[in-house]
Amino acid sequence: MIQEKFIIQEGAIFIADSHHHSLYQNTLDSAFQELLQFSSRQIFLMGDIFDFLVGSVQQSLRDNKKTLELLEQLSFKHKIYYFEGNHDFLLSQIPHFKNICYFPLNVQPVCFDFGGKKAYLAHGDIFLNWQYSFYTKMIRQHFFIKFLDFFSFFLYPQILHYLQNKKKQKKNDKKYK
Repeated sequence: MIQEKFIIQEGAIFIADSHHHSLYQNTLDSAFQELLQFSSRQIFLMGDIFDFLVGSVQQSLRDNKKTLELLEQLSFKHKIYYFEGNHDFLLSQIPHFKNICYFPLNVQPVCFDFGGKKAYLAHGDIFLNWQYSFYTKMIRQHFFIKFLDFFSFFLYPQILHYLQNKKKQKKNDKKYK
């Protein structure tokens, strides 16, 4: 199998770990709208761009529809590379991603050429312990995703509530350090 040669061009933009969700954070929409005004360039989205977005969980797609539409508009103007994270995964089949070069977690790191040197790009979670690796494989299983989608009326709000509380706790921890 011949792999496409990926090159990082001058002026490339990198965005990582924005943890956006339309229900409680809207700064990413503003950033995407601003990027629509830029001349054509590469945009690297390095995972966890969304706080919770799973390709087969319809509620997560509905909740982030506006941001996904902006991302799709960006993909018509810019070359976008999207590296799956642990909060946003199984996205390759959603219509908004048809013009986006998508890298699932299991193929990361991906080698890019950067000024004649090799640069290996990945969402940082690939370097965690084996237990975390096991967890990320389990949450991507077809059965689990179907279960989550079917019970999203109950489970989905619980997951968002958990993620919001986790984010608040991190902010509070940083305040007192």
